[in-house]
Amino acid sequence: MARSRKSRVIDDVHRPRPKEEHLLPQEPADQGVEELAWLARIPQENPDPVLRVSAEHVLLYSNPAGEELCRRWGCRLGQKVPAAIQALISAALAEGAVVRQKVAVASHTYGLTVAPSVANGYVTIYARDITDCQRAQEALRQAEERFRTIFDTTSDGILLHDLETRKLTMGNKSCLQMLGYTEEEFLNLTVADLHPEEDLPFINAQIDTFLQGRTPIRRDIRFKRKDGSILFGDVSPDLVRLDGKPHVVVALKDITERKRMEEELRRHAEHLEELVAARTGELQESEARYRSLYHSIADGIFVVGVDGQIDDVNESACAQLGYTRAELIGMPLSAVSARPDFHLGKVFDRLRAAGSLSYETAHRRKDGTIVPVELSVTLLEYRGRQAVLGVARDIAERKRAEEALRESEAELAAAQRLAHIGSWQWNIATDTAHWSEETFRIFGLARGPLQQHRDDFISRIVPEDRQRVDQALSDAVSGTRGYDLDYRIRLPDGRERVIHARAQVLRNGDGQPITMHGTVQDITERRQAEETLRESEERFRTAFEEGAVAMALTALDSTLLKVNSAFCRMLGFDESELVGRSYTEITHPDDRDANLVGTQRLACGVIPSFHMEKRYIRKDGAVVWGDMHTASVRDAQGRPLYCVTHVQDITDRRQAEEALRRLNEQLELQVAQRTEELRRTVDRLQQLTLELSQAEDRERKRIADILHDDVQQTLAAAKFHLNLLSTEPRSAEESQEIVGQVKHMLKDAIEKSRRLSHELSPALYQVELLEILNWLARHMQEKHGLTVRVEAHGPVDSPSEPLKAFLYKVAQELLFNVVKHAGVREVRLRVRRMGPSLYLSVIDRGRGFDPQKLERAGGVGLLGIRERVQLLGGRMKIRSTPGAGSRFLIAVPYEPAPPTQNAVPSECQDISTSP
Repeated sequence: MARSRKSRVIDDVHRPRPKEEHLLPQEPADQGVEELAWLARIPQENPDPVLRVSAEHVLLYSNPAGEELCRRWGCRLGQKVPAAIQALISAALAEGAVVRQKVAVASHTYGLTVAPSVANGYVTIYARDITDCQRAQEALRQAEERFRTIFDTTSDGILLHDLETRKLTMGNKSCLQMLGYTEEEFLNLTVADLHPEEDLPFINAQIDTFLQGRTPIRRDIRFKRKDGSILFGDVSPDLVRLDGKPHVVVALKDITERKRMEEELRRHAEHLEELVAARTGELQESEARYRSLYHSIADGIFVVGVDGQIDDVNESACAQLGYTRAELIGMPLSAVSARPDFHLGKVFDRLRAAGSLSYETAHRRKDGTIVPVELSVTLLEYRGRQAVLGVARDIAERKRAEEALRESEAELAAAQRLAHIGSWQWNIATDTAHWSEETFRIFGLARGPLQQHRDDFISRIVPEDRQRVDQALSDAVSGTRGYDLDYRIRLPDGRERVIHARAQVLRNGDGQPITMHGTVQDITERRQAEETLRESEERFRTAFEEGAVAMALTALDSTLLKVNSAFCRMLGFDESELVGRSYTEITHPDDRDANLVGTQRLACGVIPSFHMEKRYIRKDGAVVWGDMHTASVRDAQGRPLYCVTHVQDITDRRQAEEALRRLNEQLELQVAQRTEELRRTVDRLQQLTLELSQAEDRERKRIADILHDDVQQTLAAAKFHLNLLSTEPRSAEESQEIVGQVKHMLKDAIEKSRRLSHELSPALYQVELLEILNWLARHMQEKHGLTVRVEAHGPVDSPSEPLKAFLYKVAQELLFNVVKHAGVREVRLRVRRMGPSLYLSVIDRGRGFDPQKLERAGGVGLLGIRERVQLLGGRMKIRSTPGAGSRFLIAVPYEPAPPTQNAVPSECQDISTSP
């Protein structure tokens, strides 16, 4: 299949990449559409690092953004990357799939995506610095966790409801406990379900007041519990906007007990007044009833005389302080006061001037703990003398709630800082404003007073956006439209930031604007991310349509939604012929079931992706093998939407694997054959050993026969002739003749001994190999009449003594075979050295024979020679045809080594016994 020029450039990792070329990962395994688009960005323009690393972990390429990452790694182009990154690269290449991992580098954290190109032996690394993102996410998570903790643990009830639908959307644990509902039951209620029917007109009027932008009247409101009982609540409602819709946040404090006590006090007071007015005679009974009420009130009551001693207390006062009534009566008031500056005389002076006082103070319990109280005091006549009546209310819970509120406000400020959201309030009439700390931080200003707020605020905006923002403020104040827009500001250091602002105007009963409350959020990064996403989507579209890798988008029911041109080229279809068809129509029948199982598991959300090698049916009916990676794209809730499939044409690879399989089978067969040959060789070696022993015995016998029949007979005849000289007088001529005969006999014995010596171990072994072979040629000529032409091709250095002896024996054996079987009078003997091997060949034009019959032959002939050659690490090659002569070629290592170390050179590997 033809490939585009761009694809060829991508595949070549050693060529410099032009700026306009795309670097596409060859085998992405499980990315979604958005991530694929991000990976496909042009490296030179990519703000994030893009690197290319070889399978040997050598850095081949880095875009400008990647230079800082390389510096932190301590490596440059041509050097190896750190060991941790080498492990990721090896894993990606071994698995043939994309590997992702977060990696800490110095004080930064990078998200790495390692996309392998197994066929080309490299990976492409896409990195992103996620340090700030991780910190911001962690800070936001902690802020949300602190808010949720405060929201759920505060003792006051908090509920939220939609002003338009009247539906309840949130309630904390305290609220649910107060009203007796579970969270699920609570969220199915409306405002009407929480109040008695007779109170609904007032509640609806309050909601209408909120919707009209006015401040509602705040008072105690009755709530209806799940069991039907009534709860009195002190409510503090505030208007907020969530998701563009108005909501009311209600802080609810349970004052049912206080209402009950107030009502009880009211009834008792009315009853006492009726008794006093009716008859004085019933004073004792009334006093008893008053005493009962006095002791049943939840607040502590103290009666203190001018001398500072406690004259009377109720039971609640005893419970507050941990004393009995008997212990408290007569005790100085200063003993229970936790204020070191307490002075009762000053209290009497202030009471005489004001009549009554109310203030916060603290009491010390018997166990030493401090109890904050709200104290209300007044003068009264008690038993005929002036005294002070004090009512102390335990406000510890309220103090804790106030402290929690202060902490909540601090947490809110921290959350604004972490989320880059600031708040502000603008008094429209006075043109004064209050900014939160985060608002000042967003605008790059130090916290301080703001004069002429509107003009000062507008001056912070870039000139191109000022008129639009000023008009938006005017429209919001006049009520023409809401205040919700984006604009740019310029910080004191010259940087520009993008701000998203929202606000609402609060009006009085006449509809006149009073204040404007709003928020500002720095959305610079979000804008940049949106622009990056848009560019990424465009790059993905380009990568999808023009990429060299076949790609397809598939519905969960296996319908092809979109295919790229590479997919069409691979299968020979047009795009219109594929879109709308099921993938099963182009899948080989034997692979459909496995493919269907993987797709169904993706659709059910069991797995995020799957991979398989499958066969496709081309339009022309041909079968194409593809390496398929399919991943599901999911929505925000994690539900699969559709699938992205990448297919790499691996037809050539599968064909190569099939060829390799057949080759392995052939090699296994050859190994079996070779094993059988080795077994037969061992058998022959055992036979050879026996025959060599027998040959040695025959050789000894032959030498003994020569010595006995030739040399000894000759020496005995010489001795006989010498005895003739010593026993009888001889003439000079006769003696001379006998001496001549003796000399001749001795010469003949010496010559026979010399020939026998050369046959056993020629002295010529001490000279060059070529001289030994020449001597052998002369010997064969003299003894057998065989003319041997010795040819040396190039210089033949002197090998070792054992090797010369071996070559002499081999040449001698081959020449004897020629004498015995070839039927010729002339033969050529060639010797040459090539590289680490020595070659010896014997060539004749005699009768010839069938080399295959050597397998069935016995003796120490040619098969014996071949076995000895193989023991030296050499090979013998025989070429012979009946009637056309023979050629024997011997190749042995020049310096023989142990059999396990010998190796025949590559140019001799084909030497074997063959026709």
